[in-house]
Amino acid sequence: MAADSWLPAPLRRGRRRRAPSSRAAGGTSVTEVTHLFFGDRIGRVRDPLGNLYWIQTHVEDLSPQEMERRLADPEFTKAMEYVQSADFFPARGAGLG
Repeated sequence: MAADSWLPAPLRRGRRRRAPSSRAAGGTSVTEVTHLFFGDRIGRVRDPLGNLYWIQTHVEDLSPQEMERRLADPEFTKAMEYVQSADFFPARGAGLG
């Protein structure tokens, strides 16, 4: 049975390399690493057994006012739409999950 895992990852130097190395190990990208309005970067990969991994790191501290401003920023709105639209369980659409 597949499971979901959340990995808080200190992605300072190699942050953009984690998801590609996961794919090289047989995983598939669910979402590319994306900078979200609340100051985190997040990406998701699925391993060959179907387990879903959330790779996430906090990259900046923001005031509530800045987060609210970013919610109206088209760049951050588009990023949130992208991560929310991911098909986490594509096999379910085929009647397998």
